[in-house]
Amino acid sequence: MLDSGLLFCWKPEIRNQKGGYLSMAGLTLTAHCKTLTPMLSGGANPRETFELRAQSVKGALRFWWRAFHAYETEAKLFEEESRLFGGKMHNSSDNQWEAVASSFRLDVFSDLHTKKVLKPGRGSGFGDNISSLWGDGIRYFLFPVLHHKGMIHNSGKGGKPVVREGLRFRIRVFVPDGNKAVLEDMLRALWLLMNLGGLGGRSRRGAGAFVVEKFRPALKELSLSDVPDFDCGSYEEPAKYIKDGVDMIRNKWFHIKPPFSLPDYTAFRPGHSEIHVCLDPDCRQGAGALKAMEAVGQRMKKFRYINPYEEARQMHHALTGEGPTQPKFKVLEKAQMGLPIIYNFRGRGQFDNKREPPKIVGGYKAEGVVYDETRRKPNEKSEKNVNRRASPLLISCHVFKKRPYAVICHFPAPILPDGQRIWLKSKRGDHDHYPKAPTGYDYTDRMLKTGDVINGKKLPSIFSAFRECRKLYSRPRAVASVSVQKAAKPLSRPGTGSARPPQASARPVRPTSVPEPGKSLKPPALNSAPEPDESLEPEDLEKQKINCLRKSSARKDKLPWFLGEISGPPSESGKKQKWPCILWYLEGETLKKEPDKWYVRNKQLSSVSRVKQEKDSLFLCTKKSDAHTPSQGQYLYNIAAVPK
Repeated sequence: MLDSGLLFCWKPEIRNQKGGYLSMAGLTLTAHCKTLTPMLSGGANPRETFELRAQSVKGALRFWWRAFHAYETEAKLFEEESRLFGGKMHNSSDNQWEAVASSFRLDVFSDLHTKKVLKPGRGSGFGDNISSLWGDGIRYFLFPVLHHKGMIHNSGKGGKPVVREGLRFRIRVFVPDGNKAVLEDMLRALWLLMNLGGLGGRSRRGAGAFVVEKFRPALKELSLSDVPDFDCGSYEEPAKYIKDGVDMIRNKWFHIKPPFSLPDYTAFRPGHSEIHVCLDPDCRQGAGALKAMEAVGQRMKKFRYINPYEEARQMHHALTGEGPTQPKFKVLEKAQMGLPIIYNFRGRGQFDNKREPPKIVGGYKAEGVVYDETRRKPNEKSEKNVNRRASPLLISCHVFKKRPYAVICHFPAPILPDGQRIWLKSKRGDHDHYPKAPTGYDYTDRMLKTGDVINGKKLPSIFSAFRECRKLYSRPRAVASVSVQKAAKPLSRPGTGSARPPQASARPVRPTSVPEPGKSLKPPALNSAPEPDESLEPEDLEKQKINCLRKSSARKDKLPWFLGEISGPPSESGKKQKWPCILWYLEGETLKKEPDKWYVRNKQLSSVSRVKQEKDSLFLCTKKSDAHTPSQGQYLYNIAAVPK
């Protein structure tokens, strides 16, 4: 194995005076990386050995390159992607499809000797005794590969190898012709992969998150343009760092003007997509990025259990004979999170408050099926049936100056192609059901933002698990209820490494995702012009806070006004109940945040009618009760409503 700093190419090389490596006609750059969360990755035998493969990294880069590119036609997107990553391109002169090589070479080196590879399963000790290593939230995210004592397990397959956080690896990119534009494209894709995604299995649920610690040679020696900063040290908060990087890439890669249509595949489109940065998780388990991953996992686990309740109840009663033999709901809302969905139910009485042994009696598997709406019959044997749709919710966990945070992206796209329904395939008897795929995002929005109430039990949202959540991009509320079934045309998933080429036939066949050359994509009418977002962007929120402080009249006791912002759910109960807050003040014309943790007592909030007792509410306050009394801890006083 060669050292990561050495040039690996097939042409003569020279070393410049600054220590960089340039061939006579080539360019090499090495990224030194470290994982922040557990990573799952394998090669030819993924259940036996851990291997971080170059093809997997290249596939992930390809996914993010595609997700942030926008062209007038998908044919142009497919052409540019193939030109960079390799694939098939159409030769108009002879009307043939030709194979095209990638514009760069990518190699990966892992320092596996620095971290133990964990192999979950029976007899390994890992899986039955992991409570001290990871909490419920991380175990929930890694459930498909872990063995759980006394619960459903992987049928003796032993799960898959998992590498703990802290693994160091190197990604080396070589551009044979020395084209800096190719290297710049790779670095933009790598920035997105590092900040919004991850590598390996379960990367959409926080696994495989990593950070680039350094480049060799340093990026400043290469005179690159329009590449976001990989070092967030110069920023005061992660939200600004992420927003600046995304905006730079969007301005460089978007080749169409707004309004944007809903994409056919998982991709970022302003007006339809959401990006949130959630900082400081309210979680006692874990440290660093693991703490953020644990917080999200805990909330998601509680929210998704038997929710939507009516869907689960009808499926359970159909299997146990406690209700109709088939469910009656017309839309499977839970499919907003992707397919397939595996349902497993316990014995009779699970939904009727009857105590019975926790015996697994069977369940359903939800996937796509071609459905004849006229004859009301499914084609269960069709080769076009979609058995997988990756989740549109992507979670990446990181650390900003010792403060854990999560980047949560929601990139909606049609769940199923036009002409398909969801096939709820029963595991016991003839109880199959064929509901429609959801077209809105209410279930996902409740899980992220507002929470839910099931049978009188409050299910908190994911955002409420963090002290502060900043909205970088949001989706107008009107778009969430659009009922349009568009054709879902998945190209390739992260990790596949290539787009799907056309099948060989007697005449050239275009990929199913590519329209005729020169023809624009026709977005649905309801999605073509999204309504303005009623909510405020970060810049508008900052202006609002500044105006609140400017308009506040001076106090007679000359105590300065501060602006309090409720940052999370209340703690304790009764008379001792208190709300965590962020404290803002003006320094000249600049909005500043007061350090430390602050609280406002519930009885103080309830005394002011115009101040809502909920997250993000704003109010005026002071840090002392009066000019002569010292402050008591980090409590706020003299609560007042903000000026109108």
